[in-house]
Amino acid sequence: MRRFGHLLLFSVALLVALVATIPMRMLGTLAFLPNAGISAGAATGTIWHGQLLQVGIGAVDIGNVDASLSAWALLGGTTALRLSADAGTATVLSGRQQGVRAATGSWPLVLPTASGMIGMELQVSGLDAVFKAGRCVEAKGNVTVLLTLAAASAAGGVPPRLAGELECRDALAVARLVAEPGQLPLEVTVEADGSGHYRLQWFAPDPAPEVRSLLALSGFQAGPGGMSRVDEGNLRP
Repeated sequence: MRRFGHLLLFSVALLVALVATIPMRMLGTLAFLPNAGISAGAATGTIWHGQLLQVGIGAVDIGNVDASLSAWALLGGTTALRLSADAGTATVLSGRQQGVRAATGSWPLVLPTASGMIGMELQVSGLDAVFKAGRCVEAKGNVTVLLTLAAASAAGGVPPRLAGELECRDALAVARLVAEPGQLPLEVTVEADGSGHYRLQWFAPDPAPEVRSLLALSGFQAGPGGMSRVDEGNLRP
């Protein structure tokens, strides 16, 4: 009986040791990273305390990040990977729940246009966007976009700063971002769902003639009440 107890204790200790040393690169092998919309060039350390190199989340280039998996979330059927870098932090969810929690930071983005690229900086603070069974169950936090746009020069040279808050609307997490007073009149509605699909609907109400031509070069098209542009994509492959 005592021998069986020793064998059981040894087996448990061995299992704990094996789990504690699972390499971080196993997350890619187990398809968690692509399922969560994350790409990484390499991984070091363990899943509990490791590092992912050359990380990207959709169009956002994150760089190298510290990464750690939550054991408590795993018990509830959700894989929660906390990412931490100089630019910011976030916990990415996959499994029973999808999305992101506690995202705070600033990252550069680019959108293609007829005349090159629209550069922007995405800033988020206290952002949660959580989906379950195809529906948005929690969305909150502040979202800001600092936009580099040629049309801004014609409107006084101040790069538009669009800001708003995230909320749930049925299956979508939605944020309506509006430019500050005195800047180029511009707004964008951001929509995202649990599958990783996102949609950006830009609108510039009644722009001045000199601004209109520059907006056209940036991919905006004339329509009722102003000019608009739509960008769509998916954070997951």
